[in-house]
Amino acid sequence: MIIKKTHSIENWKSWDHEIHHAILAFHSHYSFYPNIMLASDITYNRINIAAKKEDVKNDKGEKPDPNMYINLSAFAYKDYHLDFCVDNNLGDKVFSLVYDSEPDGDGDGEPIPEDDALFDEYQHNVAVND
Repeated sequence: MIIKKTHSIENWKSWDHEIHHAILAFHSHYSFYPNIMLASDITYNRINIAAKKEDVKNDKGEKPDPNMYINLSAFAYKDYHLDFCVDNNLGDKVFSLVYDSEPDGDGDGEPIPEDDALFDEYQHNVAVND
């Protein structure tokens, strides 16, 4: 089963909160948290630049050097984890949240290419007040 809902980012200063609230609305409507986020390379590049370094860590829990360009591969909060996948058919600022019951199966998106095997993959952890 695949469920998909498309949104757009209105303000880059609050991009993470906009995505978080879209995820909560998705869960409220479908009773599933999305597990994939689709966006264009341009949108992901903007997210990488806008990401607050204090909310970013790699799979070892390490934070990046504050001067380092980061390449996010996921977005997480206590109840969900979204993997980023590229869909260059989506416009700038547009993202689709997807629930895929078999995320390792065939799909329309493709994994975000790794620019350099030496880079750690980082995820953005949402910092919200519940």
